[in-house]
Amino acid sequence: MRFCDYGKQKNHIIRFGANQATVCLEIKKGATEAKHHLVAQRGEDNTSVKKNQPLGPLPAVYFGPSDNNLFNRGPQERRGFLDSACGTLKKKYRQNLTDYQRIVRQKNDILKKGAPNKVLLETFNHQLVGQSAAIIKERLEFLEQIKAPANEIYNRLTGKPAPTEIIYKSKTDTQNITASLNEQLRNRANLELISGCCLVGPHRDDLLFLINGTDVAEFGSQGEKKTACLALKIAQLKILQENDLKPLLILDDALSELDMGRRQLLLELVPECEQTFISATDDIGLKLGEDVKKFKLGQQ
Repeated sequence: MRFCDYGKQKNHIIRFGANQATVCLEIKKGATEAKHHLVAQRGEDNTSVKKNQPLGPLPAVYFGPSDNNLFNRGPQERRGFLDSACGTLKKKYRQNLTDYQRIVRQKNDILKKGAPNKVLLETFNHQLVGQSAAIIKERLEFLEQIKAPANEIYNRLTGKPAPTEIIYKSKTDTQNITASLNEQLRNRANLELISGCCLVGPHRDDLLFLINGTDVAEFGSQGEKKTACLALKIAQLKILQENDLKPLLILDDALSELDMGRRQLLLELVPECEQTFISATDDIGLKLGEDVKKFKLGQQ
């Protein structure tokens, strides 16, 4: 998670009736201290955001209302989770993903023009295979790490033992990634020319979370979907800690739909973090300890 993962909703950063929002954070990372800041300015046509991250992305795990979309919306939500989780663990993944997205954009540009230069197209395909293979391998490694803790956490949250399974869904043979990607590119070359877009690569893959062999995204209840998402996020947090990272935990109105027992259980499941932020619309009545500071935000 970066300093601000605002996606396409930049306008939501700024309070209604205001034209600008500023966020400043003082961050300690080891022996280093630095100030991060973000400024959002509302313009006539759109909102511009300028930010400074002297220490790079902050290791953080966020769970809020939008995370209910992880299994309610399409594969892009779950790919976003994978990219954020893998990118927080490894800087190299972030660079591979940036390079891959650039290659896909460039390839799409020449495909849309029709009758592209074959040599140029082959160059892009060669680059695409290399970056795709690196991304898929990192995603598979992360999912292998997260399977066991996610299963344990899901069962503890529900109190009902149920086998869970996390599967990387891809048209690419993950046992022979490079060969499979090259074969797909050959087989779909004409279809890519017709559609004018790249049809091969990890930007079309998905993550499946199965409960008792059933895909929670397709057949799960809202409670199962939320619990599955919580299990993934807390398991992600544990993996960050195992890699000697001290993540922030942000629970943004994440407890409002849980009963008191589930709320307390969730917090007890969370390992010690560098710092935890919990937002709520009312007094959630949890046993939070003496070192917890409470702030009440009112209208100015």
